[in-house]
Order: sequence, then structure tokens, then C-alpha cells
Amino acid sequence: MHAFDRALLRLAIKMGLCVEGDEEAVARRKLSSIIDHLNFRAEWVAVVHADGNGMGKVFQRFPSLMEEQEVKTAADYVSKYRDLSEGVDECARDAFRSALKKLRGNGWSAGTDEPPVLPLVLGGDDLTVVCDGELALPFARDYLEEFTRLANEHDAVGGVLKHVEDLRGLGACAGVAIVKRAYPFHRAVHLAEELTDEAKVVKQELGQDRSALSFHVLYESAYADLERLREQQTLDDGDTCLSGQPYVVGDVGDAEWARHRHWDDLERRVAALTAREDGALVISASQAHELRSALFRGRQAAQSRFKMVSTWLGEEAVHGLADDGSLFWEDGTNRTGLLDALNAAPFLRSKDVS
Repeated sequence: MHAFDRALLRLAIKMGLCVEGDEEAVARRKLSSIIDHLNFRAEWVAVVHADGNGMGKVFQRFPSLMEEQEVKTAADYVSKYRDLSEGVDECARDAFRSALKKLRGNGWSAGTDEPPVLPLVLGGDDLTVVCDGELALPFARDYLEEFTRLANEHDAVGGVLKHVEDLRGLGACAGVAIVKRAYPFHRAVHLAEELTDEAKVVKQELGQDRSALSFHVLYESAYADLERLREQQTLDDGDTCLSGQPYVVGDVGDAEWARHRHWDDLERRVAALTAREDGALVISASQAHELRSALFRGRQAAQSRFKMVSTWLGEEAVHGLADDGSLFWEDGTNRTGLLDALNAAPFLRSKDVS
């Protein structure tokens, strides 16, 4: 029991909730309300898993990099290796604290002393967090943006990797699985890890110094296999995909692959779905439901329903849902971000949407 209290204090210090010298009772009070909320009161719980892009490749290339920099002694080699490892760990910790601080500034609906976010793994380039579903998407986005910035500004991380032509820097990818509280935890963790792997495509498309995330809101209680979930979103004999994921976060310049699938694009669609006029939703819940149903009838049905909504409400009202005037864009298949926005809307509150 005493060891548990000390562990809580170390966790609270790492999260930035306490400082060295605080009593263990402080850590227990701040963390117990979070744990109780996630265990007993939250309707939706999320697992956020993130890790750095290609760290294995980084360490494989490390010997040749040190040779290029004319590091000659074993002591200097070990020091540089340790600095890189500790630098990545520092960036992850500071990015976590920064994302948590932003959540505090935005507020949350749970009646807890702190935002209901509980890190299970926070070390090296790895992060696994359990949190209220309400906070998961903003937290993951802010964490990735901050980790990427810190890593590429850190002398021992970005300062070293910028000398390697095919590395340039270090980004990260995340997977967010939002499930009902009673859903088996180990399955949610597995889904979050699969979503992280899906987001890793950003390395091939934009480079490992870029960051992206994939998410899924699980409404069913069956075993969640990401391949099966994505198959359910693939229609018209494979010609239509109802997912625009993964979503890129941070600055990507004018990269063509990121068009329509940047986090800003998701937020734009959510903003259109949640826009209000005179206190009422511009796109009503029933109209949003009709759009969702039409998506699963195929691209032509979805486009037809979208045109009807555009006619009823006016093109300006639904402009944010479209990409170049259409619900779909083409990248080898016809993709739409509308279903992603419909799923994300309850978890991206208006104050989080620009």
C-alpha cells in the first residue's frame, strides 16, 4: 500500500500535477477522482496510443551518423546515444504536460479536480493514455503537434537527425479508440494500436518528420478488428471509401496527399455539422442522420442526399462539408471525410473547433 502511494506521487509528478516535496495525499486526491470517473461515471472512455516515427530506423542509422560526425571515442558515442534517448523521453513528457495544460484551459464536463486523463505508459517515444472520450481527440492532436515541435527543436533529437537526409527529423503517430466504458479494455488498447499503425502511412507519404492520427468511435460491442471496420466502410466494389483517415496534424506546406485529410479539414466539417443559428443546429440531427444513412448506400446516393440538403439549407450552410464542391475526393479511390466528421462531432466541442 505504501509503495502504491509512492507510485501515485511519481505519476502525479510526471504528469505535472504535483512537484517534488508534495505529500502523497495530494497525489492520491488528484488521481483518485480521475480513476473513479473513468471506472464508474464516464459514458465514453478512450485509449490514446502514440509513438515516434521510425525510432528503430533512427537507432539503426546511429552508428553511421556518429561516424559521419567524427565521434571517435566510446565515451562520446555512449553520451550521444544517451542524449538522444533521454531527449526523446523529455519531448514526450513535455508534450504530454503541454497537451494536458491545454485541456485545463478549455475546461471539461467531468466533475474531477483535473482533466480525466490517466497515462499508463509515458516513457521514451511511447505514450498510452486512458481518458474521457470527450477529451481524447483534442488531447491527441495537441500531443502530436507539440511532440513534433519539441523533437525537431531539441538539439539532441532534431539537431542530430537533421543531418540524415532520409530522416530530416522526428514526428509521431497516434491511434484513438473511443469506446463505451464497459467495453473490454484490452480490446480497446489493441484497436488503438491498430489505428496507430494505420496512421503510420504518413511516413511513406510525407516523411517520418510528419505526424498523423487515426481514430474510431465504436458503437458496437463486438470484437473490433480495424480491417473489418474499414471493410464495412468500403463500398461500390471498392471504388468508394467512407474514411478519410489518417489525418495529418501540424504544418505540411502544400503537400498534395494532405489535401482534404488534414486535421483542419476534419475540424471544418465538424464545424459545419455543429453550427447553430438562433440556437438551433443549421444541419439538424435528422438531416445529419439522413446523410449518414445515404453514405452507406454508396457514393451516388450520398451525393444526391447532399444536394438535397444543399437545396434546403443553401450552399453556404453546407459549404464546410464539401471538398472542392463534392463530398468525395479521389486518390485512387473516392473518399469522403463526412462519416469521420459525423463520428467525431460529439467529441469535438465547439470551443475546440476553429
